[in-house]
Amino acid sequence: LRQILSDHGKDDPRNLFNRMVFTQAITAFEAYFCDTLIVRVLSEADTMKAIVSKDGKLSEARFPLLSILENPDLVKKEIEIRLKARLYHKVEEVACLYHNALGVKISPDRKALEHLKAAIGFRHDCVHRNGVDKEGNRLKNITKDYVLETLDVVECFADHTQNQIKP
Repeated sequence: LRQILSDHGKDDPRNLFNRMVFTQAITAFEAYFCDTLIVRVLSEADTMKAIVSKDGKLSEARFPLLSILENPDLVKKEIEIRLKARLYHKVEEVACLYHNALGVKISPDRKALEHLKAAIGFRHDCVHRNGVDKEGNRLKNITKDYVLETLDVVECFADHTQNQIKP
């Protein structure tokens, strides 16, 4: 993403490549946090138990006894399906999932968290309205520098989290 931005990004916030790299940065955040959580949760029974016991959506699951007997991996598969169905751009929910399952804090600091939350809102405008907000105003902040800052923030979140969950 940095190379694409370096080759094609501009200081002009209307630049298509700025928006493309920017939206992909947020998508990378979502993919990392979804995939990492699922792999970690499904790898250990204690982690599965922790998230199921603390997450209302998971703890509400009910299965017929026959289904459990016929499929010993039923719980594991159901956890995976339900975790994949979550929206990983909802940062507070992601933070709660990681805290409940792994006991880690995903946000490196308040400034990074505020940047990410704002960026997720701007991403919505870029993806669904081609860089225009609900009032019809073109976003003026999707400059090459802002996109680089967003890439740094996403990478900081991933590094901060990865450093806490290394085996």
